[in-house]
Amino acid sequence: MANNPANNLNSGLEKGTPLKNTNATPNSPKDTYQSKGDKQTQNIEILDAIRKQQDRLKQLEQEAECQHEAERDLRRETRRCREMEDKLLKLEANLKTKTARSNHEDSPHKNQDPFTKKIMKAKVLKDFKAPDMTPYDGTFNPSHHLSNFRSQMYLTDASNATRCKAFPTTLTKSAIKWFDILPSKSITSFDDLVKNFLARFSIQKDKAKHTPSLLGIKQGDRESLRSYMERFNKACLDMQNLPTEAAIMRLINGLREGPFSHSISKKHPTSLNEVQ
Repeated sequence: MANNPANNLNSGLEKGTPLKNTNATPNSPKDTYQSKGDKQTQNIEILDAIRKQQDRLKQLEQEAECQHEAERDLRRETRRCREMEDKLLKLEANLKTKTARSNHEDSPHKNQDPFTKKIMKAKVLKDFKAPDMTPYDGTFNPSHHLSNFRSQMYLTDASNATRCKAFPTTLTKSAIKWFDILPSKSITSFDDLVKNFLARFSIQKDKAKHTPSLLGIKQGDRESLRSYMERFNKACLDMQNLPTEAAIMRLINGLREGPFSHSISKKHPTSLNEVQ
């Protein structure tokens, strides 16, 4: 038998089962309005966050652009400084060249270098150092100065041209004046320079001291015998071909009066006049 809806309804009523209200609304208008308001608030907050991020990105882009512009300005300024530095270096080099040329033109010995072109064109090694020695002023033995110069050149293994160019740096006063007036192109080698140097200053060689120069050496009134003997021996070292007997006589005659001098005189009675 087919189910009759009316019968079912009646049956439900009879059993006391409550019926569902199929026509009731799910939400009230107030609840719906609140839900839409919450969604709009969330959307606004999201949009504000997006706008803030966009503004921050724009700010970062502007800062990056400013930094790039500053870097470009710095590179331009660096290039400008380098260009100015190069110009200053060129101006300095030109000024030095003009000054050197002017000094050379004003010199009374221009174009009168005593060395030949071969020597002047020869290059000096960059690590070469001028000899450190007492300058020669023309007042003492030139051979001593020359020996000192040569010994220093041995250490540097200097060439012939380098020796020629270095030697004038060791001269002063009358010696450098002599070098300045040497004839142009007259020095062809270092040996040639040495010959001219010795020929000019050989008169200044240490003069040999002879025996009569010992006459001035006498023992002082308060001088000890040891001190007198040391002075006398030092003077004898400068003597050339000094006879032993003559040295003894000079020593005895230089002693001050005393027992010691009398005892020596008795052993060596030869007078100073006889030795001379």
